[in-house]
Amino acid sequence: MGTACTAAAPVGAKPDSGGGCRHYVGFGGRSQGKGFLRGSKGKHGYWSARWRRSAPAPVVSETYQPEVIRVKRAVLGILAFVTLAIASPADGEEISGWQEARWGMTPDEVQRALSYPTSVPDLEKVCGKKCEEGAALELADYDLNGQHFMVRFWFTKTDVRLHTVSMYSTKFDNTAFTKMKIFFENLYGPAKSTGLKRGYFTVIWELPSTKITLFSNTTDEMTVVYDKRTTENPGP
Repeated sequence: MGTACTAAAPVGAKPDSGGGCRHYVGFGGRSQGKGFLRGSKGKHGYWSARWRRSAPAPVVSETYQPEVIRVKRAVLGILAFVTLAIASPADGEEISGWQEARWGMTPDEVQRALSYPTSVPDLEKVCGKKCEEGAALELADYDLNGQHFMVRFWFTKTDVRLHTVSMYSTKFDNTAFTKMKIFFENLYGPAKSTGLKRGYFTVIWELPSTKITLFSNTTDEMTVVYDKRTTENPGP
């Protein structure tokens, strides 16, 4: 395939940001005890007094009773947890294509859906004489997370439907791979698998309908591939 550009807990998620990921990013690990309030018993949690035998019994304010304070703290903790859960996206947020392009679209539909101009490349030149693709589209330059890519859209040979998007880095430095890995971790959570073969790292994220693979030798080459997952072959 050619070179392309495209748009992972993690995203490091913090309790006040609801991330982690999720989207991920602060993209690092997840914090412990997210959404729960803690506090030690303060001096206002107790009431004591001394009085003479003939004195009337003191009236204890409800707000100073330890049990009431514990209940209020529990309610606040639950509310904080619910607020964070609603405000933050779930880890491994689903995507079903690339940007506005959706799996199963025709070339014309993809061109209409995208906000960027695309061109039609010579399929034999970009795919080879024994190409198993039915058609392709190209986006010359796409900026993702500060990295520049050329993006290529691949369509099936049988019915010419979008099934793969490849992004090829066009401007690369020795920090690009790490930046993109952290970027995807913040969006989609921890990678499903990470491997090293013949000098190339392969990092894979799997979502319900899309597999995202980051390839790089960490020095001067990097490719990101979005693949449609099917029920027949849902794995890598």
